[in-house]
Amino acid sequence: MVKKSAILFLGYFGIMIVGSSLLMQFTDIVYASFIVSMILLVLALFLFKDHLMAEWHRFRADTPSLLRFSGKLFGYYLLMLLLRIAGIWLLDLFMDTSTLGQNQEILNDAAENMNVLANVLLLTIYAPIVEELVFRQAIIGPWAKDKRVMIIVSTIFSMFLFTYMHSFQWADFVLYLPITVVLTQIYWEYDRNIVPSILFHFLNNAIALAMMYVLFAVESQLPV
Repeated sequence: MVKKSAILFLGYFGIMIVGSSLLMQFTDIVYASFIVSMILLVLALFLFKDHLMAEWHRFRADTPSLLRFSGKLFGYYLLMLLLRIAGIWLLDLFMDTSTLGQNQEILNDAAENMNVLANVLLLTIYAPIVEELVFRQAIIGPWAKDKRVMIIVSTIFSMFLFTYMHSFQWADFVLYLPITVVLTQIYWEYDRNIVPSILFHFLNNAIALAMMYVLFAVESQLPV
């Protein structure tokens, strides 16, 4: 598992940087990013397909009621929103928060140039599976439970790296730290089982995707 985690972690950043650079010589950044994402998804599934299957069975054994679990996920989603709102309110006391969320604006612009299927693959399949395997499983998962110092350090590093990779500027931490906290909490609550955090990541992105298309539909009806 340590070897597979290292391969995925290094491969994630290596393929993302090198692959995107090479592909952009032949296509634009939007489609280059999509191709790289699909390559990373295949790599992640190849390396962790057996682990994902085993963790799914462990999750089902520990979670007899999927309805209750779904309710818990929605509860965590509301908690994440409240933390985000509180963070923005506090930050607004010290700085202009109108520039927050530029990363999301870039993603929305990219999504407008891709078809629905590609966006569904990226946001509800690729991101939940690959990002949870990279930022949770590959960083925190390999350490034995008795390695308390390494577990604490790896958890903090995981949270920082995930938030940093989603932030356009340091102030964006207030937007992405809440979901990082919730994802990490879920991962630990289920004894480092990656499946529940993947499911929450899926829920968050599916809601965001639906809201994005609603926004596109509203904007298309506005007079030019």
